[in-house]
Amino acid sequence: MLLERAYAKVNLTLDVLHRRPDGYHEVDMVMQSIDLSDLVWLERHPEDRIVLESNATYVPTDDRNLAVQAAKLFLRRTEISAGVHINLEKISRWRLVWLADRVMRQRPCAG
Repeated sequence: MLLERAYAKVNLTLDVLHRRPDGYHEVDMVMQSIDLSDLVWLERHPEDRIVLESNATYVPTDDRNLAVQAAKLFLRRTEISAGVHINLEKISRWRLVWLADRVMRQRPCAG
């Protein structure tokens, strides 16, 4: 089993630019990393498939999830024939809102 941390960030500015041909948008942003993280547990799945579970009901667990897409791409590119079980433990949204508020209060005002 492998445990990795996916550290959170706060967007201090975010400008959405043009839409790209792949459907995503180009963005221009200033981010601040913070000392909170989601936990990502990875382990081999006994079947040749990718399974994602999460403590957060709003997280898609199918091909819409970037972790599932990344796992598929990794297995295909490395030609590894195996399954993987991904368990994503998300940070509480309220903790993130509280921390974002603290970060914003510490920013100097433009003027």
